[in-house]
Amino acid sequence: MAGHRAILQSLDIDVAAVMIGGVRYTRVGRCQAPYQTMVGSVSVERSLYRQSGERGGQPGGRVVDPVSLRAGVVEDGWLPRAARVMAHAVQQGPSREAEASAREFGRLPYSRASFERVAHLVGALAVADHQDIEDALIDAVEVPEEA
Repeated sequence: MAGHRAILQSLDIDVAAVMIGGVRYTRVGRCQAPYQTMVGSVSVERSLYRQSGERGGQPGGRVVDPVSLRAGVVEDGWLPRAARVMAHAVQQGPSREAEASAREFGRLPYSRASFERVAHLVGALAVADHQDIEDALIDAVEVPEEA
């Protein structure tokens, strides 16, 4: 887990302000946050930023976590590979079986409810990208003349 922690901490940005998508964000603090990996949860201290001039509770006042953005974290701390594998396991069978199989393999030590929730989150992300994925496949695949 030390390796996961070191890699995640290397993604942190600890400066007074950052530019994200051409918008200035100001650091509002540093705190610990859990990130879920294939082998368990690891806690990392990271900076949090809010759009400059905005306050919490306002439309532009949401907090941005650079570690999560840079790592491609799903929802509230699920690293991409862990989320993808959990969703795949639930796709193969019920979440109870996914949890039991993961326990047997010594990986993904999370509850059945977590498997269920993460699978739905990944599914929602796939649905959101559905049209872009279909367009890319249409562009990439050539239909044979005899088809």
